[in-house]
Amino acid sequence: MTLTTRPVDTATTPLLLTSNGGSSSIRFAVYEAGDTLRRRFDGKIDRLGTSDATFAVSDPPCRARHAARAA
Repeated sequence: MTLTTRPVDTATTPLLLTSNGGSSSIRFAVYEAGDTLRRRFDGKIDRLGTSDATFAVSDPPCRARHAARAA
C-alpha cells in the first residue's frame, strides 16, 4: 500500500487529530486548523480483535481510498 500526502508546513499550520473508538472499530481524521478546518485525510480500523480486521485511509480531495487487511 502506498499513501501519498500533500506537504503541509506544520510549523505555521497546526494539525488536529480527531478519533472515535467503539467496541470493534476506531475512526479518525486529521484536519488543518487554519482559518477554517480542512480535512487532510481520514480512516478507520474495523473488526478489531478478529482475523479479518481492516485498515483504510482516504484522501478527501481526491477520495482515493487505500485499504489493507490484517495478516
